[in-house]
Amino acid sequence: QKYSKRLLEYFVLANYDFDSYTKQIYLTAEFLDTENKVKLIIHNAEELSNIWLPTWSKENGQDDIIWYSADKREDGTWTCIIDVLPEESYIVHVYTGESSPEMFLAQYVF
Repeated sequence: QKYSKRLLEYFVLANYDFDSYTKQIYLTAEFLDTENKVKLIIHNAEELSNIWLPTWSKENGQDDIIWYSADKREDGTWTCIIDVLPEESYIVHVYTGESSPEMFLAQYVF
């Protein structure tokens, strides 16, 4: 399998500024032992109230888009497990907002 047991290097997503507090957030992706699953971890985003991750394969545009919600952990990181096919490349957008995806933060491609 192309992705099994491989850890991606962190990728800087965006800087955000809320009430004059600026942080640089970044994402790591861990390919799980479970076939076709990737765990996305978003770091330095503890002040955010919600994170959404629309994800789709690069082939054929957004015809297979799935919107995932990330879960906040006690350490302030956010996590989400997504389904992937080893032979595909994927695009992940990161959004935040109070009750819906209102602000685009960045794009991640793997």
